[in-house]
Amino acid sequence: MLMQRELSVAIITLLIAGSNAVFSIKCVSGFDTKLKLEPQEIHLCSDVNHAGDEFVVSIVAEDVSDFYDWEFVLIWTPKVINCTGETINTGIWGDENFLGPWVAMPINNTDGTYHQSVTGRAPGTPKDGTFWLVNLTFIIVAEPGHGEVVHTQLHLEKAEGYTAFCLLGTGGAELPHDYVDGSYTYEWGLPFFSLLIQVEPTIPPPNIYMEVEVTVSFRTRDFHEVEFGNFSRIANNFEVDVNISETSESTENPLWYEHTYNLGFLPKDTYLFMAYLHMVCLNGTKGLLDSAVQSITVFGAEALNIAQMGPLPSVVASRIDAVPTTLNLLRPGSWIQVYVEAPEGFDLSRVNISSVMLDQTIPADQSVATILGDYDGDLLQDLLIKFNRSMVSNFIISSGVTTGNVAISMTYRLYDGTKFKGTGIVRVRMPGDVNVDGIVNGQDAVILGVAFASREGQPNWNPTADENEDTYINAKDVILIGNNFGHIYS
Repeated sequence: MLMQRELSVAIITLLIAGSNAVFSIKCVSGFDTKLKLEPQEIHLCSDVNHAGDEFVVSIVAEDVSDFYDWEFVLIWTPKVINCTGETINTGIWGDENFLGPWVAMPINNTDGTYHQSVTGRAPGTPKDGTFWLVNLTFIIVAEPGHGEVVHTQLHLEKAEGYTAFCLLGTGGAELPHDYVDGSYTYEWGLPFFSLLIQVEPTIPPPNIYMEVEVTVSFRTRDFHEVEFGNFSRIANNFEVDVNISETSESTENPLWYEHTYNLGFLPKDTYLFMAYLHMVCLNGTKGLLDSAVQSITVFGAEALNIAQMGPLPSVVASRIDAVPTTLNLLRPGSWIQVYVEAPEGFDLSRVNISSVMLDQTIPADQSVATILGDYDGDLLQDLLIKFNRSMVSNFIISSGVTTGNVAISMTYRLYDGTKFKGTGIVRVRMPGDVNVDGIVNGQDAVILGVAFASREGQPNWNPTADENEDTYINAKDVILIGNNFGHIYS
């Protein structure tokens, strides 16, 4: 979904096909050290990407010497994209050898800015090399209209109080560096496609074998380079992929592209033929545009039995909330519960539970019942789905995350084929780390002390302090902090 190119000149001009817009990426040359965005060009296409989809950019300090602090501001056009989260590299100077982050609310989507700073501390020492400073997650907000392009510069600049640069060395001296900005482009892609399959026996019944021809065709209002693949066969199922290139040359009248395959003689049986139409965007990503299916019975009561599918439905945004909201990754338990809420008008009782996947990896636990209700009282249907807790925890740990906020996504379908995707945040921690800062110390004990002797629902109740998750905070929880006191989780 993302495209990155090396910058070798001072100004790179990006020409968007099919538009008159001209955009530039700033790279002021002069220093080996650079503060830059990666990837520098983010180019999305509406045939593949949609409002609510996420992408990530990294801010990188490249070829830096005597590096001990950073502070910068990133600016973009408001209401084009929104920043939804930051992941800060706190390990540059060694585990826990940092102070900050200093800006408590670094993201301002109203103005389109991100402002943050982190400082090294002893026993960590100034570093030389190339380091990623922070990863920023953005979501698409504005979608392009017909033939339009949505664009914003991703512009890096110094924070207030700095002379010229954002990177600091020993004693607070500014380290000279270049600024390498980024560019975000989201262009309209033609959604008008209609894929068809026509299967014909060239020799009619009552022969036991029939020679079969399959014609795959589609219509569009744009000229394309088209690649019709070859049919693959598994048992009595035949599948073929059709790839078309992204283009900007249009015509008033629909164009037809088609290809006929001769599959030879097939014996008496029923066969299924499936075709999938893919768009290959300029950035190399591929997205499914349409599909079609048709069946044929050789030497049956009816020679031809056609079942036509229309275009695959687009993905509908869905809300999800995970329980517990803070997950102790090493705490035994049966399930992680996820409450799903779809927009009004969709019947969640029609969810195909076998299609439910968490982060495209973990299936729903179908051995336990799903519960339909309205747990948050907003008069919209909620569906409670459970996932195996150990599988979820092990998946998060395997990704290298043990502390902080983790973005999760869940995909599912209704029985009619409608696709949904929901995203949410789960806070994860390790045993004893009540304040989720990666270290078990007196701060955790103080927080537990405030909630001591409380039960769920009482004013001083703090679910994060409930180490053993028995809905009551007492000495059993204190012991678990004591057992891990002084532990630093990487």
